[in-house]
Amino acid sequence: KNDNSGNSSSGKSSGTAALAEVKEGAERLAKELDEYLKKSSNSSTSLFGKDGTLNTSGEAVADLQLATARKLRELLPSNRDILFTAQERNWIPLLLNWLNLHDRPAVQ
Repeated sequence: KNDNSGNSSSGKSSGTAALAEVKEGAERLAKELDEYLKKSSNSSTSLFGKDGTLNTSGEAVADLQLATARKLRELLPSNRDILFTAQERNWIPLLLNWLNLHDRPAVQ
């Protein structure tokens, strides 16, 4: 009977680990995309605020994912170079993982 309580805590810790992995991936992709935007002569926009900080607490992670996905969708038709960057920096597996997040349909 005590085994069930152990499973629930391990379920919580694996959920927390998955959320931390999503957060880390979203932050990494956003920062790398922002670097790409700064280097690109075609765009002067940034994914970050005026102060350059990144807020990724709670719902902000979902907002960051959505902003990053929208920016990529906006850039892809006119910037073919971003495909090479996506391959080099391993963005594609990260983006594919975002499609599996059932609690964030807006990103899909």
